[in-house]
Amino acid sequence: MRYHTMMKQDIFETLVSLYLIGRRIKKDSKKQNRDLLLDLVILYFLHKGKLSVSDIAKIISTQTSSISEKMISFEKNGYIEKVNSSDLREKRMLVTKKGEQYYQNLLENKWASTSVFFDKLSAEEFSQLRELLEKMTRSTKEGN
Repeated sequence: MRYHTMMKQDIFETLVSLYLIGRRIKKDSKKQNRDLLLDLVILYFLHKGKLSVSDIAKIISTQTSSISEKMISFEKNGYIEKVNSSDLREKRMLVTKKGEQYYQNLLENKWASTSVFFDKLSAEEFSQLRELLEKMTRSTKEGN
C-alpha cells in the first residue's frame, strides 16, 4: 500500500508518539539496573501457557540469551520452576505461587506508573486503541 506524503508524515508522528510513550514506560520500569517491564512481560507470557525460553524470545523479538538470563534469575528467586516437555531438549517454565505474587506486584506498580496514559481515554477510546494495537501486533506476527 502506498501512502502520500501527508500520510507518511502522520505515520511518522504516530511512531514518534509510540516511541516516546514506550520510553516513558520503560524508564519507569528500570530499578536497580533491572528491567521490571521485561520481568512483567515474561511472566505475562508464562501465564498464557507452558512456553520455552525460545518461544518467549521469539514472541517478544529478543535474544534467547536475554530471556535465559531472566529465567535463571526467576528460578533462583523461586518465581518459576522447570517442567519437562515432550521434547526433552527443551524445558518449559511454570510460574510458582511466589512468582504469581511477584507478577501481581509488578502489575500494580506498572498500573500506578502508566495509568496516566489511559486516564484521559473514554472506555470506547480505550477499546478502539486496544483493537488497533492488537491489529498492529498481529501484522508483526504475520510478517507484514
